Amino acid sequence: MRIVRRTLPYFLLLLLAATASAQSPPYRIADVPAWVDIAPLPDPDPIPVNEISDGLYYLRLDEQDRVEGRQLDVFEHTAYAIVNTQGIQNGSQIAIEFDPTYQALTLHFVRIRRNGQTIDRLDPKSVSILQRETELEYLIFDGTLTASIILEDVQAGDIVEYAYTTSGDNPIFEGMYSSGFTTQFGIPVKEVTYRLLWPADRPLHIRSLGAQVEPQITLNGGSKEYRWRMTDVPALVVDDQLPYWYNPYPWIQLSEWESWEAVASWGLSLFDRVDKPSEALRREVDRIRDRYPSPKERMAAALRFAQDEIRYMGIEIGVNSHEPRSPAEVIQKRFGDCKDKSLLLVAMLRELGIEAHPVLVNTIDAKEMDGWLPAAGLFDHAIVRATLNDTTFWYDPTSTLQRGTADAVFQPDYDQVLVLEPGATALTRMNPPVSEEPLDDISEEFDLRQGLDRPAMYTIRSTFRGESADYMRNLFAEQSRQELERDYLNYYADLYPHIRSAGEMQLEDDETTNIVRLTERYTIDSLWTDEEGLGHRSAFFYPLEFSALLEKPASRIRTMPFGISHPVFTSQTTRVLLPEPWPIEPDEAVVDDPAFRYTHRIGYRDNVVTITHTLQTKTDAVPADGVAGYLRNVERVEENLGYELTRGGHLPDGTWAWVFGLLAGAGLLAGTLVYAARRARKRNGKG
Repeated sequence: MRIVRRTLPYFLLLLLAATASAQSPPYRIADVPAWVDIAPLPDPDPIPVNEISDGLYYLRLDEQDRVEGRQLDVFEHTAYAIVNTQGIQNGSQIAIEFDPTYQALTLHFVRIRRNGQTIDRLDPKSVSILQRETELEYLIFDGTLTASIILEDVQAGDIVEYAYTTSGDNPIFEGMYSSGFTTQFGIPVKEVTYRLLWPADRPLHIRSLGAQVEPQITLNGGSKEYRWRMTDVPALVVDDQLPYWYNPYPWIQLSEWESWEAVASWGLSLFDRVDKPSEALRREVDRIRDRYPSPKERMAAALRFAQDEIRYMGIEIGVNSHEPRSPAEVIQKRFGDCKDKSLLLVAMLRELGIEAHPVLVNTIDAKEMDGWLPAAGLFDHAIVRATLNDTTFWYDPTSTLQRGTADAVFQPDYDQVLVLEPGATALTRMNPPVSEEPLDDISEEFDLRQGLDRPAMYTIRSTFRGESADYMRNLFAEQSRQELERDYLNYYADLYPHIRSAGEMQLEDDETTNIVRLTERYTIDSLWTDEEGLGHRSAFFYPLEFSALLEKPASRIRTMPFGISHPVFTSQTTRVLLPEPWPIEPDEAVVDDPAFRYTHRIGYRDNVVTITHTLQTKTDAVPADGVAGYLRNVERVEENLGYELTRGGHLPDGTWAWVFGLLAGAGLLAGTLVYAARRARKRNGKG
């Protein structure tokens, strides 16, 4: 399980790999087991050249599972043709991952078929065992090993074929089977097969999720065989920028679990240590109780302790992939992963007399899980639900530097979750409170009162709430003020080349309300630009914060939904203080799209031009048939973003102009790396 990202030194990666290599090989070489059924390889001709990517044409993707009691054997057979030079590069290494704490790996064969001959390439000397720890960047250690096989002398036209079996399943699932397989991919496949040998006296639930293939079922004594076979499977062309939860690939799910109630009961059995608080935990709870008088204050203090005093690190080897460590161990060692920290927080809240339960989360697919079969292995994260005075609070103990009262702390939205409480029978929709105020509220001021040709004083005051406040708090904790001031200055220089700093940034953090305020001051020596051939000078004003918010797909003609960032609630107000009256025409526009609402206002009073933009999203996805209308509305918004003041020549002062084309040429609307560093945030903990 993971949610917080970290980076470990490269030398540690090398150390882990070297340690694994020094151990005796945790695998064996043996013939294909008798229960496996292997058919001859299909003929690769004709190769669908126009669908090939990475230079490989897969001839067979075959998985065969055998379940006997609590024993699970999984046989994998893969074959691909090397089509071209790129295929030589991509097809010359085989990587097989397994968990040695509960899985035994058996290699059966690695061979190359060339010009009618079969060349054996399974040499123990060519097999390297690496402890790669692919989750290290998230500070998660899971003990996974990789058997890496480097193939020599691979040539275009070769067929590479290999097979292996892993035996054993994570004991945390108590022998309950769940699996699934994809029936179409982003590449063409000649043959896709899935075979399951299943005890005839055990129930099995099967659900097709977009797949159009039915299994052949046969009985053989006390075993039932399920077999799916698909041939000449074309590549699925996927539209760009899909919603994070949308899976375009059809698949079939299998599960032995009867209900979500059964999964919740299993989860409760793992998180049953909350009624055994240690003395260290009681001391911490007593400290919170003595210092904070109200239940809400105590709840916020307990959350802050779990988030900030217990560092994030997960040792998720074997059963610890899902079973949390006891609060006593976590508080003693002062580290834990999401489930460890969640169980600790639940224990502390209950000691404080506050109802609390662990919650299992799927950070990617939760939005579609109500259409899936129940299964324990679907969850990859844990959080906490607390209830106080009939109000529900959702807290993520893996977040850092969250501030605010119990009501003001940002609460994530993972959509559908499984609350581990007695009597739970179904998934629960979180529905956390939605901010009624902008998360990003920017106010900028251009002071030209000293004269139009004098340097303009440029001041930006930004207010960040909720998730935005958490993001800015972490940003300023992770980067130096000097680095941020440099990045911000260069960010504004895209539009105002003659800008320079007029003082240090000022950061105010109201930890009670969870509001962060940032003040920046600059001087722009020359705000006006000579318009060549037009005989006038112009000053442009553009809401830079909106540059990366108006997302557009590369695929406009689409069959799949378009994903957008959500929730976004941004307001930007620009005030231009002029030294003399100016003929300004007030203006107002509203663009109300099913995916967002945008408002634009221009006002003028006492020599001050006020330009206001607000954008609030309503959803995280635009359906395929709604993309055309969405893009028309985005273009309507773009027409209102730029504002131009002109001086001299035959054009009237105060002319409003659409400057989207100019600014796009400057690279502003595509978003910049500085913008990404400054404003981009993970939505709902994804990223």
